[in-house]
Amino acid sequence: MNRSLARWMSTAAMVLGFPFAASAEVWVVSKLTSGPEVDFFHIQDAVDAASDGDVVLVLAGGNSDAGVVIEDKSLVLQGVPGAGGERPRTQVLRVNGLQAGKSLIVRDLEVKGFDLDFFEVMDCAGAVLFEDCLVEGSPNSAQPPAIKQPIVEQSSRVVFTRCELIGAQGLSLTSSHTFIVSGGPGLVVEDSTVTLYDCTVAGGDGQDAFFYLGLPNQFALSTPGGQGVQVWSGTLNVIGSDVRGGQGGDGDTHPLVCLPPAKGGTGIRSFAAVQRLDAVVEGGEGGAGTPCSPADADDGNEIVLLTGGSVTTLAQDARHLEVNSPLEDGANVAMDIRGLPGEVVVLLQSLQAQGTWLSNFKGTLAGAAPYALYFLGPLGPDGRLLLEFPLPAGALPAGLESLTIIDQCLAAAAGGGAVLSSPTLITLVHDVP
Repeated sequence: MNRSLARWMSTAAMVLGFPFAASAEVWVVSKLTSGPEVDFFHIQDAVDAASDGDVVLVLAGGNSDAGVVIEDKSLVLQGVPGAGGERPRTQVLRVNGLQAGKSLIVRDLEVKGFDLDFFEVMDCAGAVLFEDCLVEGSPNSAQPPAIKQPIVEQSSRVVFTRCELIGAQGLSLTSSHTFIVSGGPGLVVEDSTVTLYDCTVAGGDGQDAFFYLGLPNQFALSTPGGQGVQVWSGTLNVIGSDVRGGQGGDGDTHPLVCLPPAKGGTGIRSFAAVQRLDAVVEGGEGGAGTPCSPADADDGNEIVLLTGGSVTTLAQDARHLEVNSPLEDGANVAMDIRGLPGEVVVLLQSLQAQGTWLSNFKGTLAGAAPYALYFLGPLGPDGRLLLEFPLPAGALPAGLESLTIIDQCLAAAAGGGAVLSSPTLITLVHDVP
């Protein structure tokens, strides 16, 4: 079995027909080093130089990149974590206008931004897949302050796997109370279909109430926690994920003024369809009381459904798949599959992204046909299967600088049928700098 998987990775382009074989290149971005293996200092320069099907490898280390905007371009944006596991960082990531038939894959990247639109996926008919990414808003104290909203809008095939999405902290700036902003949402979904696999999503925490040092009449109120996810329209699929509202700000006490605590944020607030499978959704914890207002604030609601909103709970356990990436010639492949003890698992591998929800398999199919299929199960008594095998030297076919493979498992479900696991995105290159 291990040998057949290794052979698949070395011959996939020839078996399934890789569409970018003539032009696929690898562009390396580093803010710390220079030399023949490094092409650019900034991610945006690499994206601008790349053609459809190319891979941009971003090395960890150095300051955050100012940002990147990707307009209608099929790419793999692969971070290369440092020795301590730190990922490369950027302040802005915007993906716009990806046409049907194209795809964008982003793995191992941190996006921490101050701008209102620091993270957005907009007007994308093609598949946009994120894996092992952190998206976190930072407080913006502009006058007036505003809520930064990581948003997916008018995009029909967006999948997050093992990502952490954290809203910006709330703000309360003056004793006039003119500027009071709740914690920001972890994610906003508008007119889109979004799937969260094995993700952690949290609304931003509210700000604690406080008095300005030496100015007894100057104070800031506590602010409520933010929503985990706001769904305006479309569909949100939450599988094996943890979604919660942000924590409300604590109160504070002064001899002249009592500042009460604030409420926790809502887990999911939806005007549209939400599907849950093996997911935890919780409201944020209310802020702590004070001697003058001893009761803690209320916790946030788990789910708030507004006009048109609905929640469907699917009766299954989530299945999980994880494979290391990027991989170079001769590297070890580590595959971790988790499901139910003894169940049969089949691995699907493809070279093109799809991102389509399949009701019969209770999951979003990440890869598009054609597929290579490999029997891997049954899983062990602990419901887990760990596979390790080396890639052969020269794994990439001649003429290819890189190859990206989309893996996903199909697990036999109790009582019949099958369930899709979380997907994983693997990039093969000749050498990882």
